[in-house]
Amino acid sequence: MTACYQVDGKRTIMQNLGFSLRRYWLLDYFGRFVDLDLLRDHLNTINPAPGRVPGIFLRAPNPLPERFEAMLEKAVSLPMPLPKMKVEISAGNLATFLSYDGAHPRYMRSTPNFHIHMDAEHPSEWEHFSLLTDGFLRACATLMHGDRITIASEAGEELGPMRLTEGHQILIGPHAYPIRDNMEVIESFDASLPLREPIPLDLVSGEATHTVTVSAKQAVQSATP
Repeated sequence: MTACYQVDGKRTIMQNLGFSLRRYWLLDYFGRFVDLDLLRDHLNTINPAPGRVPGIFLRAPNPLPERFEAMLEKAVSLPMPLPKMKVEISAGNLATFLSYDGAHPRYMRSTPNFHIHMDAEHPSEWEHFSLLTDGFLRACATLMHGDRITIASEAGEELGPMRLTEGHQILIGPHAYPIRDNMEVIESFDASLPLREPIPLDLVSGEATHTVTVSAKQAVQSATP
């Protein structure tokens, strides 16, 4: 497969030799995924749910350049195309999306009421989106599934399942962990493997590091009559 992208104002042809394209999913400031309303063919946001795959993704060069042009893609093909946008990456895979489809370029922003608009003149908190890989999404599907796994502290206290929360953070128990500082740790959790042994995860929160342990929940055996 060959794809053309605008990187820093130059048209670049990226092939599988030497370059690769990677799929990213967009998480907004409020801890929700950018999704597609199939009835209206409009962008919106949804709360994360184990096993649910968002309807919108970005295919981008790997590694990510600081600036490039790309289009958001729909997991389900619908006739109305999405506009091409200028993408700018900051630390921690945080991205802004500038639409220049009309006379006045505007940034994409998410709102607390699950809407996506293309009307911001300048990027602020609501205009930044975390770019999450397939590996991160697969790990989330397991770590957020409280019926299948148990997450415990170093003291053995059960902390409940992982959640994605406001401010581009992971929430486990009483502690919030910035996604940008813990992305590799979450991606390293191989959700495809059976949890035969507890798996430790070292998560960073500010100056502190907390180790949590992920274990498979034991099946409840029904009493024999």
